[in-house]
Amino acid sequence: MAHFLFLHGSWHGAWCWHKVLPRIQAAGHAASAIDLPGRGRAPGAAYAVSLARMVRAAEAALAPHDKTTVVVHSRYGIVASSLAERAPDRIARTIYLASFMLPNGKRPLQYVRSAPCAPSIPASVGLVETVDRRQRRSDQHTPTDHRQAESA
Repeated sequence: MAHFLFLHGSWHGAWCWHKVLPRIQAAGHAASAIDLPGRGRAPGAAYAVSLARMVRAAEAALAPHDKTTVVVHSRYGIVASSLAERAPDRIARTIYLASFMLPNGKRPLQYVRSAPCAPSIPASVGLVETVDRRQRRSDQHTPTDHRQAESA
């Protein structure tokens, strides 16, 4: 039996894996998804949450006695990469699903030529997103039904 830890992407939370987790568990594996600090239902103002805090939260969700397969989506691939560097003996593998996989020491904004929000992002954070909550449902991903949209 393997342990899988699912990390969400920008403007998401653990909820985005709600259809995947039961399938992994039905195959006999342990699977969990967490809300990274300041995202989903995890407390904290998104603008004040550092990469280090996110990595610590992910590390706390790793299997205590076995290696974990980390599955990550979107921008928080940088969290998974930092986690793999911090706890290499606890990670079986990292699966990047349409995700950032940056070289060590690089920041996402270094790959964005003209980021209109860049001047408002504190250099020490580098992980801030601001989207009007009403736009998330219509602009982000197209849910399959109204209930799924409300859970997002």
